[in-house]
Amino acid sequence: MKILSLIIVIFFFACSSQNEECLSFFNGLEFKVEQGEKLLSIDELAKEEYSKLLTESTIQIPLYRCLKGKDYKIFIGIPYDTSFEKLRTFSLSSATLLEEEKSRSAIYKKYKKGEYYISEYVYQKGKNLLVVFGVSYSEENVAFLSVENLSNRLKYSKDEK
Repeated sequence: MKILSLIIVIFFFACSSQNEECLSFFNGLEFKVEQGEKLLSIDELAKEEYSKLLTESTIQIPLYRCLKGKDYKIFIGIPYDTSFEKLRTFSLSSATLLEEEKSRSAIYKKYKKGEYYISEYVYQKGKNLLVVFGVSYSEENVAFLSVENLSNRLKYSKDEK
């Protein structure tokens, strides 16, 4: 009986990770997965790519999820032991800031670092923080991960408001 239960649980998680339309986070927050995007496992390669974004950073933003689109990747991190105010002044090292927008609950920055472009979106609800990094070798693809697109992809489930 335990083996059957274990097989059912494994099957459920294997199927749901391939076909998710939304990634669920704290307090009912969801991030919409667009058509053509795949949820990647967080393996050593993903961790290495992600850590390159945050080299020399004193802010801790552990990697929570990774998505791959046609010509871009999205890294989603949940900041640890920091604040929205600290993230307001945070800047990726060795990157050129191209664009920046700030509001009371969100921060958006677009960078160029070496040969690739990075969009950074920080969202705050209460004391909860979420950081989304989009990475692409094409400015056109990272433009797809604009402040408008990323804010529209975040929503609350029907149970939370």
